[in-house]
Amino acid sequence: MENCIICKILRNELPSHKVYEDEHNIAILDIFPRSNGHTLVIPKRHCPNFSDLTNKEATQLVLTGKKVLNAIHKSDILSQGANLIINENPVAGQEILHVHLHIVPRNTNDSMKLGPGLRLKEKDRDDFELITKKIKKYLT
Repeated sequence: MENCIICKILRNELPSHKVYEDEHNIAILDIFPRSNGHTLVIPKRHCPNFSDLTNKEATQLVLTGKKVLNAIHKSDILSQGANLIINENPVAGQEILHVHLHIVPRNTNDSMKLGPGLRLKEKDRDDFELITKKIKKYLT
């Protein structure tokens, strides 16, 4: 879709920190992370909602998410657990109308609250390039 921010990233019209790509999906760091390593897994075909995906596309999205999550856990990014989130429609907190799976690393006592607009403060974020390298190391 022409004005979709995610489609612009897919067309390399906007920058991103890509940690993974295959023929069906890409995985990029969230530009407004809720924790270090917060990654978005995105189907390459523009599709507003998860319910609009074909069964095959939904399966590929989830399997890619599992692969990325395993890489995050193997890396030295602190992640004792994770939230995997797909928001469907703005009423449920979807801010960009292109389906994407959030992988949000979690830790004991991180006191994180989830919801629209709740983001990791810039002073608490690790460098995006460093995080990208840490995750990519376990995806090859």
